[in-house]
Amino acid sequence: CNQVQRVDEFFMTGLEIGIAIGSVALIAAAASGFFAKRRLRQIEDGKIFGKPLSDFKVKKLDSSGVLKTVETWIKLLETQGANTPDIFTRSASNDLVLALYDKITSGKMHKKNYTNENIFVIAGILLVFLRELPECLFINPINFIEAEKSGEEWKVKAQLALEQVPTLNVLLLQRILEMLRSISQNHSITNVTAEQLAEIFAPCLFFSTDPNEALLISKDSQDANSFFTKLIQQKDCLNFTRLPTKSSKKKKKLFSSSRKKVDK
Repeated sequence: CNQVQRVDEFFMTGLEIGIAIGSVALIAAAASGFFAKRRLRQIEDGKIFGKPLSDFKVKKLDSSGVLKTVETWIKLLETQGANTPDIFTRSASNDLVLALYDKITSGKMHKKNYTNENIFVIAGILLVFLRELPECLFINPINFIEAEKSGEEWKVKAQLALEQVPTLNVLLLQRILEMLRSISQNHSITNVTAEQLAEIFAPCLFFSTDPNEALLISKDSQDANSFFTKLIQQKDCLNFTRLPTKSSKKKKKLFSSSRKKVDK
């Protein structure tokens, strides 16, 4: 009887060990799946370059309707950049900007880590992002250049042109202008004027990666610079629409309308 009891005890102990081992294996498999999914999400989060703004889901945007990663860069440039001499007029090393680009696209860059990056590298990566947009931020730059050439009526014509630009583009443009104003208004420290910033940003915002379109309006680069200088200097010269922050339904509706404008 005692021998049978010992055999039963041994069998139960072995069964418990087997269950325990099986549980560990299940936990390990679950953990492996979790980390794999998180890694995929990180890689997906890094896919921000070369995509139309309308391709990004609402959850990727912050409350102002700007891509969260880009908003992180803009905030750093508004704070650190506005107190950094020669910001944007002095370039970061191409190797450093490329290294950051690779980190972002591979999903290895957390937004908290941007504070450890050199502010000139952040300035460089923002310009890369804008240059790689499939369509320039103004979408129909010729309309804005024509507005600039119209003299005293430029505001009216520019406002009409702005109304044809998708909402997400307008919201990003607004944040870029706010950042550039903070830098140019503090020119006693930054040594950078609105005119200099316009010369740097206008090619990214007006000229598409399409070589035919670039050739079409490259002769109007001075008008593009002049127009963008006005936007930086005159805060309320145009009426920019903001995305509602309280209602996610309204966000989705505006997001959808933004997509439709791009599709047209």
